[in-house]
Amino acid sequence: TFTLRPSVALTAAQLVTISGLAGSRTGDSAALGVTGSASAIFSNKGAWTASSGQLVLTVAAGATMTSSASTVISIVLDNPATGQPAAVASVQASGTLPVAHQMMTSSPVLGATAHFLGANVTESTAT
Repeated sequence: TFTLRPSVALTAAQLVTISGLAGSRTGDSAALGVTGSASAIFSNKGAWTASSGQLVLTVAAGATMTSSASTVISIVLDNPATGQPAAVASVQASGTLPVAHQMMTSSPVLGATAHFLGANVTESTAT
């Protein structure tokens, strides 16, 4: 589950890239399912590249990722058969209004550039 909140609103066709999720057994997918209360912002899907551990979400036509509230989405990735260190995820946005690359566990990047006010990731096990 990802909780994201950019400092500026992201509009249609802007890309939100979440990196650092390497090690999953989930294969590449141009339309990996995205769920959660805000998943429609990204047309309920994202482009997953397993080798780089990267998820690219595109803000849908007519949608906005607001800066006034957190956007919460989830994806399902299949863990490897053996343990691995915890992922160190990061997020950035590109397109009309770029948002600087930021580690998900760090504080917002301060300065004149747009940044994420909040960027968190949590994980859970299948039951």
